[in-house]
Amino acid sequence: FENIKFSRTRNWKDIYFMQWYLCIGYGIPFVITGIMVGIFHDQFKNAIECTVFEGDYLWILRGPVTFFILVNTIFFILILIKMRQQGVQRNSLQADSSQDCKTKHLSTKAFLVLVSLLGITFILGPFVTYSTVIAYAFVIMNGLTGVYFLLGHVILDANIIDQIKKRLKEFGSSSN
Repeated sequence: FENIKFSRTRNWKDIYFMQWYLCIGYGIPFVITGIMVGIFHDQFKNAIECTVFEGDYLWILRGPVTFFILVNTIFFILILIKMRQQGVQRNSLQADSSQDCKTKHLSTKAFLVLVSLLGITFILGPFVTYSTVIAYAFVIMNGLTGVYFLLGHVILDANIIDQIKKRLKEFGSSSN
């Protein structure tokens, strides 16, 4: 796609922010995992399943995961509310039906992208062991993550669709 240009300027502020981001994003899980392995090393030696904790210890893992899922879900809901408010304001200013369709299109795209990025598909994760139905719903929701990305980043992106149509026309004209 020749028409899509990427420009990225690096400055020290971005590099400094990225170093902290990487330290927090990889350092904290590394330290927590190291502590857990140090405390429960016997359970990790004989682990057959991917979850080595049972009973009350299982919430040592589920607790933080549930907290982050809850925080991301709250962010997701707040973003959707804000998008809806802006859509209502935009529609009150313009009574054009094509604008309303465009707003719905952008809202759908944002919804599909945010579901995957914020990990909303993991909302059932901590409760998988309680029900087979929840387990299947969890697997199906996570299995559709690729579809969410395909729809949100490719199918609903006008620039990419235009480029695909252009390539198909070029391919059709060259094969004749």
